[in-house]
Amino acid sequence: MPPKPLLFLSPLHRATRQIGIHLGEALTGLDVQGTEAHLLSFLNSYAPVPVSEISRVFGTRKSTLTSILNRLEERGLTVREPHPDDRRSLLVKITRRGRSVAKRVQRPVDELERQVRSRITAEELRGFQRVIEEIGNVTQVSLRSQPKEKP
Repeated sequence: MPPKPLLFLSPLHRATRQIGIHLGEALTGLDVQGTEAHLLSFLNSYAPVPVSEISRVFGTRKSTLTSILNRLEERGLTVREPHPDDRRSLLVKITRRGRSVAKRVQRPVDELERQVRSRITAEELRGFQRVIEEIGNVTQVSLRSQPKEKP
């Protein structure tokens, strides 16, 4: 007897891959790839952020994240500076150029959101949000909830 398909995790994984491929194609010519683009978008909302927090939010190994941060820093999109409250930690900041790229990355993301939203009802959206909320409640895993206030 074949295993039952997963009701939540398989569709979420499939949607994540579809989004990644779709946005990857939309990012052609921006000089950033998927994870780099996602990280710039994240930093545009949350920077400065400790490297350890980025690793937790993105689920990447520190060595993988270091490679990504090196590439972004080499292109002048981010900088790493000592954390003022923790000498063992670095803060990642987004540069002016990085913010410009992040804004260009955001356009296809916003367009994808707009297109999906136009195809579902308010009730369907609430149902989806409830499922996502309950995944958070069941896992008891908190990543980061609100962007910092921008000056």
